[in-house]
Amino acid sequence: MQRWLLLSALLWLSGCAGERWQTHRLSSAQYELTYVGCGFNDESMVGRLRPAFEQRAKRLCGTHYSLSEPQVTGYGMRGSAVLGECPSVTMRAVASCGSSSSL
Repeated sequence: MQRWLLLSALLWLSGCAGERWQTHRLSSAQYELTYVGCGFNDESMVGRLRPAFEQRAKRLCGTHYSLSEPQVTGYGMRGSAVLGECPSVTMRAVASCGSSSSL
């Protein structure tokens, strides 16, 4: 347990811990969903995060929505020179409310 707490604290101090979701309203029925977190730019990450994008779109729009395919829009390293860096990725998708067809 102490080892896990130490590892979590080091990741948090380096800026590599956790993930951040942002929602930006594009119009009355469209939202841009953005994910920023640790990870690599690969297809498995897109597939793994697709359900989380779907869940957020459903929360915003109810049952009738369409969601664009999540796209990796940025990647790189983040952290500090003192504690080290970790890979980070930014992904975006657009949720459109009121439509059951896909984009």
